[in-house]
Formats: sequence, C-alpha cells, structure tokens
Amino acid sequence: KLNWDLIVSVSTFTKKRLMRKGVEKNKILIFPNGIESKQFQLIKAKKHKEPTICYFGRINGPKNLDLLIKAVSIIRKKNKNVKCKILGSGPALTDLKKLVKKLRLKNHVTFTGRIENFEDYLKEAKKCQIYVHPSTLEGFGITVLEALSLNLPYVITNIAPFIEVTKNGRGGLIF
Repeated sequence: KLNWDLIVSVSTFTKKRLMRKGVEKNKILIFPNGIESKQFQLIKAKKHKEPTICYFGRINGPKNLDLLIKAVSIIRKKNKNVKCKILGSGPALTDLKKLVKKLRLKNHVTFTGRIENFEDYLKEAKKCQIYVHPSTLEGFGITVLEALSLNLPYVITNIAPFIEVTKNGRGGLIF
C-alpha cells in the first residue's frame, strides 16, 4: 500500500505473490538469498553409524515435521536402526515431542534445540545421511541450499520455492 520505488524479492515465487497482491511487476527486483558455500565445504564431520535423517530450521506448523516423524515410524518397519535428528526450535516443538512419545520413537527421534554456533550447527547437519524438508510454506528455501552445500542429498516437498532453489530437483527427490 506504500508507494515504494522498488521492492526486493528473494525468489520468483515471492515476486509472483507480490504481483497477485497488486504490486507492479517492474517495481519488483529478484535478489535471491545466498550462502557462503566455501564455508560449508570446509566443514568436516564423521557420519553417524546409523542411517540418520535430519531436518534443520524453524520448527512450526507449516514445516509439517509431524509428517517426518510419522515417516520415521514407517521407515523403522524396514530399518530398525534409522534415526532422525531435528535441529532448531520453534512453537511446534512441544507437540512434536508429544508425537514422538506417542509413537514410541524416543530412541529414534532427537531434538537438538537451537544451536547457537553456526559451525557446530553445520557439523551436526553434515553428520547425517539425508536432509528432509516437508514444508508447504516457504518464501525461498535457504536450508535446502545449506543441505546442498553440505553435500547432503535431500527429500523436499514440491513447492515453488524449493523447485526454484534446486533447479527442478537437482541433487535430491521431490514429493
């Protein structure tokens, strides 16, 4: 509603959302988020012995981490050793912990909480074998870029920002 000369958007997806809200196309500049990929490639971490799925990021409703936890329960029927590590914090944490308890996954799903030191956060993520992000609402997908920079294969939802960030799913699977 303000008469800005230019609005910076982090993705084509967000630009389209702004245009649907009435912002003129020529007033929107796409300037994607980025990461310092060299920093990620310097991270050394020994992989977990057990197959370990990880998620890192904000823990809230649209991230759909309940689906990830339910998937771990299903995967365990074929592989009893599978683990899941959820790095981050947010308002959905309490409910997710209750779900883990209900599904009897206490020894298979762990929550680290927020890891303040960025290098420690990256090391924890790199120890895992695969990154999963079941979100249905994102503006960009910075954590998918981080997973790629850590050489983690991924499984992500089929949402426009993730498709854009991965160039149509290079390096992983989309569901």
